[in-house]
Amino acid sequence: MTKRIIFSLFSFLLLSAYCFGNDDDEDEYPFERFPGTKYEYNGLDFGLVESSHEAALTNANSWVGELVIPSEILYNNEIYTVSQITNNAFAKCNQLTKVTIPKTVYNIWQHYPETIAIYKNLFKSCNLLTTVEVDSANQWLCTVDNVLFSKDTTVLYAYPPALPNRSYSVPESVVTIGGGAFRLARNLTSIHLPLSITRIDASAFYQCSNLENINLTRLTSIGTNMFFECKSLKSLEIPSTVTSIGRMAFDGCESLKVLDFPSSVVSLDEFFVSGCKLERLIIRGIVNKPFPNYVFYDLDTSATLYVPQSEVARYKEVYAGTVLPLSALPTSIQSLSEKQKDVSLSDLQGRRLNVVPAKGLYIKDGKKYVK
Repeated sequence: MTKRIIFSLFSFLLLSAYCFGNDDDEDEYPFERFPGTKYEYNGLDFGLVESSHEAALTNANSWVGELVIPSEILYNNEIYTVSQITNNAFAKCNQLTKVTIPKTVYNIWQHYPETIAIYKNLFKSCNLLTTVEVDSANQWLCTVDNVLFSKDTTVLYAYPPALPNRSYSVPESVVTIGGGAFRLARNLTSIHLPLSITRIDASAFYQCSNLENINLTRLTSIGTNMFFECKSLKSLEIPSTVTSIGRMAFDGCESLKVLDFPSSVVSLDEFFVSGCKLERLIIRGIVNKPFPNYVFYDLDTSATLYVPQSEVARYKEVYAGTVLPLSALPTSIQSLSEKQKDVSLSDLQGRRLNVVPAKGLYIKDGKKYVK
């Protein structure tokens, strides 16, 4: 117990050194700020906590091909247990194809003690990675079809960028998708999310350049960089549970033509539609605080904004394009309340269905059915 307390404090110091003030998309290698003894073992950088004899794999290692992370390392003729992997451990492994995680690793540099859980993709820079394995005796982590999860599969940590799959259905056990979890998953065109998901962390689908279809569940926010440069994303239905849109959430989503935010959305962050080439941006709610600087920065001004009548003048002050009241929407566009149904119905690729198909497989409220 004492060892775990000591290493939890060590984890907090690590997080403080890196996470405060850094977005998920930044690539820093803070070797010099690593608290603890720095040690290279068999070509890998580790940080050591001598009081607990635990080791963390750290600091932008460069590795080519397949890597088996050791469960123990030897330092000054003493054995140290490898129990942690820091967020930047693989930051320069752009030629890593396979990684095996030992049974001893219980922390992948994710948690602030007691208050905030931070989930980040360890393999965010591993462009060639297709295979992730975890020792079956590991009590804290596991993989399913090469995707890294918490042992109980409630948290999806990392989807290998080079997996060849064109579509992926997140297991129904998952509640949280970690930050950058699908980052650079360039082969995916469709992702299906179950209704069990209530949280998706920042940059989750960062630069999924071929992603065309994804269904969002009952989230409360669309976070920072969530769909950054998802250049092939053509449409997206925003759930009526969403209240805030994060910084650069849709930056570079150049194939989107319409974004329709429900009346529940009361917060818009800067650059949230930067680089978009929208035809219509529909904002049905009343943003309850001053607009941030650059709220509509780099949004093509050919887009028409539709907002509540009482907000038209306010939006005209910050957007150079056309701003019209919601009442001016084309009659062919149904109100969001009419479009959204209590029942979630989709095909296996995550595309929304209006009716149950006459034959075949379909997904209803996160469960698979066959007819």
